Amino acid sequence: NKSNEMGRVVTSENQELEKNLLRRTTLSVCDDIEGFVRNNFAYLFRISSKSLEQQLKLKLAAHYAVKDPINGNSAVFYHGTELNSNRRVIIRALKKYEFGPVDKEAQATQKQARDTRIDRILNFKHRNIIKILGTHLDSFPQCLILEYIDGISLKSILRVLPLTKASAIEMAIQLADAIDYLHTHGEVHQRIRSSKILIDNELKPIISPFELLESAKTPEDGASFLANLHYAAPEAL
Repeated sequence: NKSNEMGRVVTSENQELEKNLLRRTTLSVCDDIEGFVRNNFAYLFRISSKSLEQQLKLKLAAHYAVKDPINGNSAVFYHGTELNSNRRVIIRALKKYEFGPVDKEAQATQKQARDTRIDRILNFKHRNIIKILGTHLDSFPQCLILEYIDGISLKSILRVLPLTKASAIEMAIQLADAIDYLHTHGEVHQRIRSSKILIDNELKPIISPFELLESAKTPEDGASFLANLHYAAPEAL
């Protein structure tokens, strides 16, 4: 443009129009490239744990300090601190990113259903259910901000210290009340197992939020299917 228009005075308004046109063109090209990559080279892409952590830190830099990770299966968890209040939180991020072809219409329908569900779940208040403090689902990496619970899993406790009959009954009553609360509000918890039940410093059982960020479904072998069947919700069967 400079070489062809040396004699013309370019106004700031024209410059801004050209910049906007360039931005739109660039975004359109990026969208085309993403679609091409999804359709033809999905098998080449993997998101490493280190890359996920770096991108998560960059995304949340204005609000949270992301610290050491906690292992997970379909998701990865990080300790974090809210910068404004210095409050400790847990950050739950989707571990895997689906690079396969995307049906945009179906994706929009799923997003609307998910957003409606999340709006409902954000208002849940129960002593035995971890509170979701916020969501960041607009772009990769998607994540939830959860309240920090100072405790360990029921599975870890049972390895070293069997529960008394009275304490087991009390925990069962509290967990049943939490499940009843979820059912009353139209939510079915899919995976209630000892590894997903936290016992806090007051010896209260706390269940984690249900699978809001589900990864792509993968086939299960017979052993995995039977192991998960012990913990499946009757409604799911």
